[in-house]
Amino acid sequence: NGTAANSTLSANGSFGTYPVNAVADPYDFATFNLTNINPLLVTTTVDNGNNSSPTTGSLRAAIVYANSHSGSTITFSSSVTGTITLAGSELPQITANVTITGLGAAHLAVSGGHTNTVIGSRVFDIANGATAAISGLTIEDGQSPGNGTLEGLSGGGIRNEGTLTLTDVTVANSISDEGGGIANFGNLTLTDSTLTGN
Repeated sequence: NGTAANSTLSANGSFGTYPVNAVADPYDFATFNLTNINPLLVTTTVDNGNNSSPTTGSLRAAIVYANSHSGSTITFSSSVTGTITLAGSELPQITANVTITGLGAAHLAVSGGHTNTVIGSRVFDIANGATAAISGLTIEDGQSPGNGTLEGLSGGGIRNEGTLTLTDVTVANSISDEGGGIANFGNLTLTDSTLTGN
């Protein structure tokens, strides 16, 4: 009859897609799907370089969320393989405690996009006071910003001022004035990890 009703739906805490039936009277009804997305599950290799409005399902979006939910664990859908290439800016600085669990260094890479002809971005930056555990990733082709400061001139692949543990991680082909692969100013533990070509 041309009228509309307003309603508020609350997710039950379980991630997934659920059918919803809405009935106003015996003759007015609608059926649609309500999707409760897991903000810590990376479902795409796409990156838009925008920390304020990151691509839904991206690693960038997951880090933005994790920074406001300390103790989070970021995981990757099994369909996310190959390379996540950053779109012109490094990932958000990790400022909270987080675990990032990849699919294996041989299966998934995060690239800063640096080549001989293209200026790239640093990949990861762990802030003072944050604790991060990263596993099962290749971190490659990173490049520090090079803005004349110690922060800008160090750490092409990773810059760490917090507590960082790398397990089954390869850091490769990254450049910087100091610490091409990793510039460590905090506590760093490497287990079954490889640094090469930095």
